[in-house]
Amino acid sequence: MFFRNRAGIAAGLLAWAGTALAADAPRPKVFEPIELRLSPGPATVPALKYRLLPLHSELNPGNAAPIYLRLSAEQPEKPLREIRQKAAAWFDLPIDKLPIAEVREYLDSWKKKFEQLDFGARRQTCEWNYSLPEQRENAIEILLPDVQESRHWASLLALKARLEIAEHKFDDAVRTLETGFAYSRHVGEGPFLISSLVAIAETTQMLHRVEELIAQPDAPNLYWALSALPRPPIGLRHGLENEEKMFEWVVPEVTGLDRPHTEAEWSSRLAALHARLSHLAKTGNWVDGKPVPIGHETTLAQFKAENLPDARAFFKDRRPPAAVAGMTDDQMLIRFIAERARALRDDQYKYTYLTFPEAVRFDIDRTVKELASIQDGPFAVLGMLTSSLRNYLAAGARLERAVAALRIVEAIRIQAHQDGGKLPDSLDQVTVVPVPLDPVTGKPFSARREGDVFILSGPPPFPEMPGLTYRITLRK
Repeated sequence: MFFRNRAGIAAGLLAWAGTALAADAPRPKVFEPIELRLSPGPATVPALKYRLLPLHSELNPGNAAPIYLRLSAEQPEKPLREIRQKAAAWFDLPIDKLPIAEVREYLDSWKKKFEQLDFGARRQTCEWNYSLPEQRENAIEILLPDVQESRHWASLLALKARLEIAEHKFDDAVRTLETGFAYSRHVGEGPFLISSLVAIAETTQMLHRVEELIAQPDAPNLYWALSALPRPPIGLRHGLENEEKMFEWVVPEVTGLDRPHTEAEWSSRLAALHARLSHLAKTGNWVDGKPVPIGHETTLAQFKAENLPDARAFFKDRRPPAAVAGMTDDQMLIRFIAERARALRDDQYKYTYLTFPEAVRFDIDRTVKELASIQDGPFAVLGMLTSSLRNYLAAGARLERAVAALRIVEAIRIQAHQDGGKLPDSLDQVTVVPVPLDPVTGKPFSARREGDVFILSGPPPFPEMPGLTYRITLRK
């Protein structure tokens, strides 16, 4: 949702859905092929020697959220802002050009914070305890500075892992990545979709470090560590189901309509509904820090005149004539807005219960765009709430794809080790471990060998978004 304080966060993260994470500049843009020069490497023995998430059976009792919140509360704002600036500059360098002594000195100054992040990542729960139950009607006013600040700590963890990779301290790097993946999942346990989007971006940072690790000449093979990550790595269900109810929460006049109401009560409720929708239309959609109105402003009388014909047409085939005749105009208009909004909303959110390939095949793109195209009237606010639903689902699917693709990369290393240092001609020749399907398409990844290069790729989730391509070569 794009309301108020969420506007900047959501806009940035949805931009990330089509481009690389801004704080992770070192990696090539995602629409360019990613070059990976690898060494053949066997699966680890024991197979689960390395983990990218702590075992649940080894987690400590308690809630991680207070630990994370104290991290920022104890820290002046300026050093926090500088984390991502410094990280971006050091990420921009090739890993073999990283100024190791300088980065080590900087990270050592955060030693106590790393200790706390490690403690939090290994707690059993992370309950953020927002005041959503108490202020659902004003849910759009809930501020999320903790979500925004979480990105600083994720960048710091990613930088620490990168330094350890550059120093060839691979066990230390995997331990740091384990903390980073767990921390990102905890961020994603907030009740809003924004929490999940931030967690997806942070998890992607950690996966970029995995790319760098496995590209080192003597790197351990992380096939089984990647395979042990949850699917999906970051769940969207919690946030999606809260967003699904958001229209009813912020427009409570469309609820409780089956209770008896007098004619005066229906009129009063319609006036409150009109005022609420007018306020949201004027202040809800923020762009570049400024409110952007949706549609044109109307008086209550104009609102009724413009929408009553649609209400009568809506109920003509949905109610017996006697039931329709028994409604006042105000009652009919309220019920029309409530029932039509529910139908429009469900037409969007039904796709969230499908796999991403199913949602695309059954045309989520067209359905979401149709509602988002409503720029005026009582349903414009609902369109604003759901306009980016396809992008949220695509972001989740792209994260799953990133994990699956890295599993295949590691499978190729295992197969090449078994085959005397040779690249396979196709994925059919990778038989030593299972090769996952592409979560974006539900089909095998596109793969072929061209001379000394193995090309692994997947198409864009939607035309305006990037796909993924690895160009893999092997060291002798």
